[in-house]
Amino acid sequence: MTAPGRDELRAPPHDSLERTVLAGIADIEHVYLTPRDEIERRLATIWAGVLGCDRVAPEDDFFELGGHSLLAVQLISRIAEEFGEAPPLITLFRAPTLGAFATHVRGGAVPQPAVHDDGPSIVTIKRGTEATPLFLAPDLQGEIPVWFKLLARHLPAELPVYAVRSQGLGGIRPPHDRMEEMVEAYLALVRDVQPTGPYLIAGHCFSGNVAFEMARQLRAAGDEVALLAVIDSPPFGHRPPPWAAIDVRAHIHALTRAGQVDRLAYVRRRAKRARVRLVRMLGRWTGLRRMQELGGYAPYPGPPVAAANMRAARSYTCPPYPGRLTVVTVNPPRTGRRRWAHLAQGGIEQHVLHGKELDHVTVLREPHVRALAEVLASSIRAAT
Repeated sequence: MTAPGRDELRAPPHDSLERTVLAGIADIEHVYLTPRDEIERRLATIWAGVLGCDRVAPEDDFFELGGHSLLAVQLISRIAEEFGEAPPLITLFRAPTLGAFATHVRGGAVPQPAVHDDGPSIVTIKRGTEATPLFLAPDLQGEIPVWFKLLARHLPAELPVYAVRSQGLGGIRPPHDRMEEMVEAYLALVRDVQPTGPYLIAGHCFSGNVAFEMARQLRAAGDEVALLAVIDSPPFGHRPPPWAAIDVRAHIHALTRAGQVDRLAYVRRRAKRARVRLVRMLGRWTGLRRMQELGGYAPYPGPPVAAANMRAARSYTCPPYPGRLTVVTVNPPRTGRRRWAHLAQGGIEQHVLHGKELDHVTVLREPHVRALAEVLASSIRAAT
C-alpha cells in the first residue's frame, strides 16, 4: 500500500483499449438472442442506431455497448419520437438491458411520482459484498448521472456503490435551495444504508461540494469519514482573484503537450469559451436578451431542481474541514487545488489525470473514467 501523496496517472488511449478488447473476442462464444416481440424489435432498431451496432439482443446492456450520458439522452428522444412517449432517463439507468427497458415501455404512460416518492431518495448503483460502501452525491440536476454507472463498473466488484437523488424531481415537493438542509436530508438516507462510519463519499463538480458538506456534517456529528474525494471541483465561496482566471501556465502546459492541429483547435476552443463568458457577463450587466441569445446563455431559473441547486451553490461557502481530502484534477489542474488545501486541515491527497482529449467532462466518459476509477479504488484501499 502506497502512502497518500501526489499521484499522476495517464488515461489509456482508445486504440490500446480497443486492441485489448478485440484480442479477447475470439475466445468468447456469444449466443445471440433475437428480440421477443414487436416492442423489443422496435427498441432494438433504435438502440442499434444510437449505439452504432449491427444488432442488439434483449440481454445487452446499453452502457456495456458503449452508451454514455449524451447517447442516453439521444436514445430517450428517439424512443419518444417512435412511441409518442418515453420513460424518464433514470429508467435506462435502473433497467439498462434492452429486455428490462422494454418492460417499462410496454407499461404505457410514464407513471407520475406520488408525493412520498418526490423526496430525496437513494439508489443502489452496484451491490458489491463489502460492508463499507461508496456514496456519490447528486449532480446539479439533482439526478443520478449516467457516469455513476460507468464509474461503478470499473471500481472493484466487491465495493457497493450508492447514489443520492434530490428532492422535487417529480415537481410535487419544493426542492431544497440551501446546501446545509439538502445535505441533512441526504445524510438521513445514507444512515439508513450505513448507520455508522467509516464513510466513503465522492462527487464531481457541483456534487463535489455536496460531498464536502456531507463529510463535514458527518464529522461534526462525531462520525468517521475515511474518504472524501472531490473530482475536478472548485470549492464554493472561495473564488480566486480576477487575474487568476487567466492561468497562463495552464495554457502553456496544454499547448506544449498538443500537436500542431490540436494547438489550433485548443486556441479556437478557448477563444469561443472566452467569447461566451464575455457575452454572459454583458448579459448580466445590461439585461440584453440579444446578448444572452448570442452566447447561448439561458439564465436560471431553469429546471426547478437545478435552479434551487444553483441558489444553494451561490449562498454556500465551504468552511474548514477537520480531515483529509482527496482532490482529483485533470490536465492541466485548474480547479482550486490550493484553495482546497487551505480548507482541509488534515491535508490533501492530490491526483492529476493526464490524457489526450481529457477534460472536465470527458474524465467521466470512456476510456478516461477507467483511470478515474483506478484513482478512487487506490484511495479507498489506502483509507480502509
